[in-house]
Amino acid sequence: MAGKQYARDGKTGKMKFNDFALGNMTTSYTMGSVVTGATTLTGYETDAINPGQSMVDAPINIKGSPQKRSWKYMGMINNLTALKQSSDVYMFKTAIKIGEGEYRNNQL
Repeated sequence: MAGKQYARDGKTGKMKFNDFALGNMTTSYTMGSVVTGATTLTGYETDAINPGQSMVDAPINIKGSPQKRSWKYMGMINNLTALKQSSDVYMFKTAIKIGEGEYRNNQL
């Protein structure tokens, strides 16, 4: 909700909405977690991946590019774990599949 902040009232202890219009400009949030949901949904809709599908979350190496990796090594994970843990690697591999590509280590 733009311009509002849900917080505990210091006097009553109850939760309430406060005006926070400046928060639209003074605070920012990483959109990565939103993108993971959209990537997964697009993967389903294009038949690039299936619900429950597992992939190995390990660093991705594309020749001439910096290494792509998740915030931690997760090993074999399914789509739900990828969403819960915000796996960048699962999303990179899904995007490659959406584009009908195939990932091969250190390939262009």
